[in-house]
Amino acid sequence: MFWADNFQGEVRMTNVLIHGGGRGMAIYADTGTTHISFENVFFVPSPDGWKFFDYDIRATGGTLIVDKWVNVRAATIVDGVIVPGASLPSP
Repeated sequence: MFWADNFQGEVRMTNVLIHGGGRGMAIYADTGTTHISFENVFFVPSPDGWKFFDYDIRATGGTLIVDKWVNVRAATIVDGVIVPGASLPSP
């Protein structure tokens, strides 16, 4: 997911799995105000091991407000089951 280039508003994620690709989620608050609300969001690396970043969420000229950051974790998938790992820090 890519959020930038004058986007502003709200990004809500609940019960979401971001799986691989090397660039899971990029949210750049580059103008105005961007609110984020994440709950039960899991970042799983690519099966091929290629990893650039799981998430890059930051203010780049605008305002970023973290309204909720609950149970956001690195994870793996074992036999089709999401296995939560370490908690990820709020931006």
